[in-house]
Amino acid sequence: MSSSESESSDSVSSSQSEANFDECGQYGYILEPEYTEEELQQIEAAENSRQQDIINNPRKFDTNWCSCTNCIVMPLPAECFCCHEFKLFDEKMKLGECVTENTDFRIVCLNPVVLETSYISFLRYKRHRGRAPDALTHRQSRLMAYRQFVCWVRKGQPLGKKHRIILPACVVNIIRKEFPSLDGVYEGFKECESDTSDSE
Repeated sequence: MSSSESESSDSVSSSQSEANFDECGQYGYILEPEYTEEELQQIEAAENSRQQDIINNPRKFDTNWCSCTNCIVMPLPAECFCCHEFKLFDEKMKLGECVTENTDFRIVCLNPVVLETSYISFLRYKRHRGRAPDALTHRQSRLMAYRQFVCWVRKGQPLGKKHRIILPACVVNIIRKEFPSLDGVYEGFKECESDTSDSE
C-alpha cells in the first residue's frame, strides 16, 4: 500500500470517528450497558403477556363494573377497577359517591399550585439540582396528580421501594381530562422492574 493510500484511509477513518462523536466529544451510548440475550427474552415475554392481557380483558367491552359512573375502560384488566372496589378509599367517599367527588380531591390532586409544589419536593427527593419550571407540562401534572392521590389516600404511608399500586379508573379518567395528552397517548400502569429506579 502506498503512503498516499495509507493517508487517505487514515483520513476517512478519522472523519468517520469524528462523525460518531457527539457535541461533548463523546461516543453516543458507548458506556451504556447492553441487554443480555436472557434479559431480551424476559422483556419480550413480559410484553407478550401484557398484550395477551389486553386482548383477554373481560372488562374491555363496557363499564358495567363501575359503580361511581366516572370510570372508563382501560387496556389492562388490572386497571379496570372502580373506586368502590377499593376498601382503602371508603373513608374518602360518602355513600354512593365517587372518590373524585370528594372536595379535597380537587384541591390535593388537580390544583396547579399544589402540583407545582409537589413537583419541587419530587425533584428534591430525586436529588435534582436547579430551579423547577415556571409551569408544569400536562405530563408532569398527571405524574404529580397520581402521586398526590396515593399520598392522600394512604395518609403519607410509603409504598416501599419499587412498589406501585393501580389507581381506580375513575381517578385516572378525571386526571387525564384535567391534564390531557396532546396526542391522546398515555402510558398506563406498568409493574416496576426490579433493576429500575423508583417510579416517576
